[in-house]
Amino acid sequence: MSKINAAPSIVPSLREWTGRTGNFQFHHTTRIVIDAKNANVLQEIANALLDELKQVTGLELTIHTAPAAEHGDLFLTMNMEDMALGEEGYALDVSDSLCIQAPTAAGIFYGTRTLLQMLTLDVEAQSHVPQGVARDYPSYRRRGIMLDVGRRYYSVPYLEDTIRRLAWHKLNTFQLHFSEWNGFRLQSETYPGLASTKSYSRADIDHLQAVAKRYHVMIIPEIEMPGHCAILNKYNPALKFTCPSMDMDTTGWSIPEFTVDYTKPETREWLKKLVDEFIPWFESPYFHIGSDEIQTEECMKASAVLALYQAKQNHPKIGDSFIEFINEMSEHVKKAGKIPMNWNGFEDYDPSIALHPDNVITVWSDEGSHSKQAIDFAEEGYTVYASPGNVLYVTPGKQLLPDNNYVYETWEPTTHTNITGYFLSIWSDYWDLVQTPDGRVGYESGRSFKGEEVGDGVHVIPESNFEDASRGPRQVLAERMWGGPRSATTAEFFERVERIGDEPSIRGDVKK
Repeated sequence: MSKINAAPSIVPSLREWTGRTGNFQFHHTTRIVIDAKNANVLQEIANALLDELKQVTGLELTIHTAPAAEHGDLFLTMNMEDMALGEEGYALDVSDSLCIQAPTAAGIFYGTRTLLQMLTLDVEAQSHVPQGVARDYPSYRRRGIMLDVGRRYYSVPYLEDTIRRLAWHKLNTFQLHFSEWNGFRLQSETYPGLASTKSYSRADIDHLQAVAKRYHVMIIPEIEMPGHCAILNKYNPALKFTCPSMDMDTTGWSIPEFTVDYTKPETREWLKKLVDEFIPWFESPYFHIGSDEIQTEECMKASAVLALYQAKQNHPKIGDSFIEFINEMSEHVKKAGKIPMNWNGFEDYDPSIALHPDNVITVWSDEGSHSKQAIDFAEEGYTVYASPGNVLYVTPGKQLLPDNNYVYETWEPTTHTNITGYFLSIWSDYWDLVQTPDGRVGYESGRSFKGEEVGDGVHVIPESNFEDASRGPRQVLAERMWGGPRSATTAEFFERVERIGDEPSIRGDVKK
């Protein structure tokens, strides 16, 4: 009696699998057939899959449109009846033909990732797929990473490969932290000269979004304010606070001119124009405005500027002006057609004013700490996307990395209707220094206790080091967020990852 096929060891693992016996084999006669009813939605996915199947199998297949599959076909079809699969789930049925069906294009796309991984597991021929039925769907709606491209520049090809790697393991969100105290990475026509020498043009962003759309990854832009803004104050000194207590950062970096004076109407209008320029660049429904890590409450109380503003506005608390600023900027983002996002930390100032109710809060509070937790914000009605610092922060320059064994085997992500998911935060601190042609090492802009400004140069640490540091944590998070059965140990999980390998177009092993 033939043995029933076990669930294929893909990453992330399948949620449901019912094995059959035998295999489906791809031949040069195999057709990719797209359902005629949904051809307009499926054509682009089929075109991309055609190239990917050639990459993996070496076969040059053809695409056809028909109402049903024939023996030996690969059939792509939209199934609106199985809504339990959700927005990204799919069903895969492998017998004498192979069918991927889903309620959405994203589901079809993820089904093709599974198919490509299954073919990769056929070490000898890359043409056999075990027969059986899979139903696969994620546990969390948002799954991804944040990359700090503000402190240091990452090349467009690096970002492209990151998008492909996210999609390979069914991660769907890529937040780009475009501004920091020492760098502004979007080329502005509104404020010429603001952007760092190494920065992204509108054409660069359009290109990255086209790649992201192809791989069903959402790019979320972030511009920091009112803290982490030394680069803005350097460009326009009229933005900064005039009082010494609100000059130097209190995050431990000794960065001067860290915060813009958010009490001034002129500052707010300047920032609104900045946001207005870049909101149309991005297709995402979200726009992130930072809003964390300004000076302490003690520094606020020592500020004559903030004391006068508190009295003028009749605010009960010194920190209320900070929340007022966040809310005004959030409302501006909302009026521009986007959903505002911000980091937590604003709550540490004990404000009497509530945060804008429509904001999505990216929560970095360490789990188990006294800081307000993701579940607390969720229970207050806020939508939450979480990256707890002691679990999911990746700061390789400081040797701060997730414990893969803990995250894979032990960590229990908090669940709540308002918690959309979790993400890795990949920070460029310490690995953001550049070396100039004449050998000087320091920052492109600004200074901290780690160094002085030297201008444009080559980054001392190559960007590939960040991929090396974040690869394992990203793969672990992908499996945890999808929610399928886990391997017995983290080591066994990474053995599965190794068998699957890197995304095909990146590893470049075109089969001849």
